[in-house]
Amino acid sequence: MANTIIQDTGFDPGAFLACTPNRPGVYRMLGAGEEVLYVGKAGDLKKRLASYFRAPGQLSGKLRSLISRIQSVDITVTHTETEALLLENNLIKSLHPRYNILLRDDKSYPYLYLSGRETFPGLAFHRGPRQKPGRYFGPFPSASAVRETLQLLQKLFRVRQCEDSFFRNRSRPCLQYQIGRCTAPCVGLVDEAAYAEDVEHTSMFLEGKDQEIIERFVLLMDEAAKTLRYELAARYRDNIRTLRHIQEHQHIDTPDSSRGNGGRGNGGGSERAGHRDIDIVAAVCRDGVAAVQVFFIRSGRNLGNKTFFPHHAGDADAREVLTAFLPQYYLAAQRDAVIPERIFVNEAVDDDPGTAQDRVVGLSSGGLSSREQPADCHRLPDDVRVAPDMAPDVAPNSDASTNPAEAPSRKRPLSGEVATHGTLEAALSEHAGKKITIIRPRRGEPVHWLQMAVQNAELALARRLVDRSTLGQRFEALQAALDLGEIPERIECFDVSHISGDSPVASCVVFGTAGPIKSDYRHFTLRDIEPGDDYAGLKQALRRRYTRVQKEGARLPDLLLIDGGKGQLAQAVAILTELQISGVLIVGVAKGPDRKPGLETLFLPDRETGLTLPADSGALHLIGQIRDEAHRFAVAGHRAQRARARNTSVLEQIPGVGAKRRRQLLNELGGLQGIKRAGIEDLAKVRGISHHLAKTIYQVFHEQ
Repeated sequence: MANTIIQDTGFDPGAFLACTPNRPGVYRMLGAGEEVLYVGKAGDLKKRLASYFRAPGQLSGKLRSLISRIQSVDITVTHTETEALLLENNLIKSLHPRYNILLRDDKSYPYLYLSGRETFPGLAFHRGPRQKPGRYFGPFPSASAVRETLQLLQKLFRVRQCEDSFFRNRSRPCLQYQIGRCTAPCVGLVDEAAYAEDVEHTSMFLEGKDQEIIERFVLLMDEAAKTLRYELAARYRDNIRTLRHIQEHQHIDTPDSSRGNGGRGNGGGSERAGHRDIDIVAAVCRDGVAAVQVFFIRSGRNLGNKTFFPHHAGDADAREVLTAFLPQYYLAAQRDAVIPERIFVNEAVDDDPGTAQDRVVGLSSGGLSSREQPADCHRLPDDVRVAPDMAPDVAPNSDASTNPAEAPSRKRPLSGEVATHGTLEAALSEHAGKKITIIRPRRGEPVHWLQMAVQNAELALARRLVDRSTLGQRFEALQAALDLGEIPERIECFDVSHISGDSPVASCVVFGTAGPIKSDYRHFTLRDIEPGDDYAGLKQALRRRYTRVQKEGARLPDLLLIDGGKGQLAQAVAILTELQISGVLIVGVAKGPDRKPGLETLFLPDRETGLTLPADSGALHLIGQIRDEAHRFAVAGHRAQRARARNTSVLEQIPGVGAKRRRQLLNELGGLQGIKRAGIEDLAKVRGISHHLAKTIYQVFHEQ
């Protein structure tokens, strides 16, 4: 072991490798206190793990750092490498190992939902499980993209967008009919055949068949003009112009499907049509930062793009980042309907031939730890369970060397175990219930798409690096200003928001050296405290937060910022002392005169007087940025709390709006959400609502 870099940890790689089977599985490298440092998978655990323990000169800097911290290695044997890939992804998601490249984005994507079974189907925004019968189109990169599409469809095809309960209880048309956004099927102002045609046109548009719609509209426009129905002809003309404008700005021709022929959303369609559903994924890396750009092409139409910045990229290259990104992104449970049949990538995920592409048969249990090595190292230990058809013992003379000096010298990426196309495609296909293909195109139109994605990724990366450089300098300045031994890698900040004690909410925001960690943000609805008692509110939030952190064994902050002066600081110190939490520096951030930024005073437990930093101090700017983010998040939580309470009886509290007018507003505008969306002029069109009252109603619902 003289050539390895494991030092004084008690871990013996040679003895461990001698007991490691040549089987597919997942390994977990553990450090001090059994912290999970890294999770990987392998088609051959022995060969893969042997590749880590070789001469330091053959390893990257990040890999040397990992190896130096290993105190033990746990393994879990699986049936196939594909199964190992699925297990690896689940473990990375749940454990967040320090040395894995991590995708921290678990938000589900929105869809456009066209209901089924009803005589008059409706359109709606949808996020979450696809359980209701009907068709789902998407995914869209953002909620705003769905809403913009809904507004466009409402203008073009006038399919209803109201809730079913509202639709079934109408006695006359609502305002949407009056402004030309609905044909009022609720009260029979459109027959089933005409409405079905509007629904068909809506589906065709979402399937990318807009050219067919244009051709239909041209014929209908000519027919309307010949019969002197000029208003109808003008409507068709305007719709044709809108559709052609959309074609120019959104359409992408796929190589195997011409525009307007085929295509579908995720709700159904032909196999040929499904080929027009494509994701374009490009990764770029520079200076230890990675950016991944994903473009969503559905039915030949570009629905938009989204940028991801995987964590812990280190010295990984684009290929390694894609290897880590693709399984984490596409195997997330809530994205099971998002996977298109083709995924174009700018780098080959792996070029290692001969990888097993066995069918996934379910996760098997069983594991082997470097801390519990069996006496007979030439067979699997009793607690490792393997399927009967994979039961032969490991041969004593394995191809994998147990001497790290003789281990394979080829560098292995540190981005998560490399998944070959076959393994990853098999896992994605099993997950999606259809054949998934990962392609690195070298010619044709897809190359141009990838160039577009790479350019966007490079722009996003450049912006990220500028922000990171500035942020890094500020963290260094903060370390110097507070005389800390190390840069604080995790900072948490608390703030309390309320208006005269009403709906009090506390916030906790979290920052790392790469910026805000929004997945760790938390709101605390404060209960059973005297109105306006900020001390009690702060103590309750701190106690709830860090009691749970202790219970879950989560990471404590290196620095805790409290919005307030000596009083708030004393409350925070008391709570952490009560919970027996040590090693966390607590700083109170008191606002300056007139609450002007740059004039804050910092209070520390071991200082009698406050610490004032120069207005141009990077440390002060960082503290101000974090404190402002905590305030913004607290105010957002407070407003949401007030809105929930207010919306239950908001109409009852408006002077001049009695029971009759409330019914009028709700019926005419489609419920409370319709009232919220309506402008002053729309409100004034409701019978019994004057312009002055409409203005009052609008102000109540749009209070800042």
